[in-house]
Amino acid sequence: MSTWSAIRAVFRRSRAPQLGIAGVHLVPAAANPFGVDLWDCRSFTHGTLSTTKSVEIAQRFAELRRSEGDEVRGHSPFDARLVSCDLEYPVVAPPSDGPLFKATAMEDKWDIYLLEDSLYFVRSWTGELDYVARVAFRETGIHLSRVAVSGHQDSALACRVVDFLVKSHLLGREVPHPLPADLPPTAEQVALFSFHQFGRRCSFGTYADTLPLGAAQPAPPVGWHTPP
Repeated sequence: MSTWSAIRAVFRRSRAPQLGIAGVHLVPAAANPFGVDLWDCRSFTHGTLSTTKSVEIAQRFAELRRSEGDEVRGHSPFDARLVSCDLEYPVVAPPSDGPLFKATAMEDKWDIYLLEDSLYFVRSWTGELDYVARVAFRETGIHLSRVAVSGHQDSALACRVVDFLVKSHLLGREVPHPLPADLPPTAEQVALFSFHQFGRRCSFGTYADTLPLGAAQPAPPVGWHTPP
């Protein structure tokens, strides 16, 4: 059994039988393969349905399913500032320009586009542009050197969110997602934040630094992960 198969097996065994927020629980660092305290959110994030009473939001979500990203090309987040980062991922083949990840249901919270030399991270319900990461393609994979973020966002958290979205949505890895330092450490707060931010594509939240987590996982055999 591969290392990552063993990790998945541990988490399958540890999953609580309860549903919803009642099933969200803390997994100590010593009891999980990542070696950091984790909140297991799966009973909520994997089982909750997203709905809206707003006809406008529903229509906007439907319209954005047809988008190729042209409406955000060359744009920056509101009141943007640049944050330096040093993120690298082993990708066998550079992808083509256009959508790399598209939400297929309202439980998916992001659309991600590669347009020229940048990755655009867009909220799937509204089309709001949250992050733009500069991409360089190398023989060893792709490198992200800086991220444009909205002015009010925490720099360290912004890099961790972008890193998580690349690992989870583009590379298909199951890795912990970042939680902001000021988020109250309760099951309800963690569950609601995690689902709002990442929808059904997140499983384990942590206040620890997420950048090193999952870095040793093998890269996909060909190109980028194709979401179901």
